[in-house]
Amino acid sequence: MHIVIANLPPEITSEGIQARIQALGGTAQITLNHEGDPNKVTAIIESQALERVAADQIAWRIDGSLYQGRRLQAYVPLFMQG
Repeated sequence: MHIVIANLPPEITSEGIQARIQALGGTAQITLNHEGDPNKVTAIIESQALERVAADQIAWRIDGSLYQGRRLQAYVPLFMQG
C-alpha cells in the first residue's frame, strides 16, 4: 500500500518521515520527490504490511496537519495499490 504526502519542506529527510510513520504504527520505505517546485517535496510511503484501511487512517491523520508552518496533503492513491 502507498501513501503520498505533499507540501513537505525541502529540508525533510526520509528518516524524519520514517520516525513519524512509526509513531503512527507503521513501517515503510520512503521515497522523496524533489521534482517540480523544489520548495514543496512530496513523499511516497510504501508498506507491504499496511492494509487499505490502516493506510487510509494514517493518511487521514496526516492530511491537513501543520508541519513547520506547512499544511500537509496526504492520501492513498488508487493507482498505487498493492
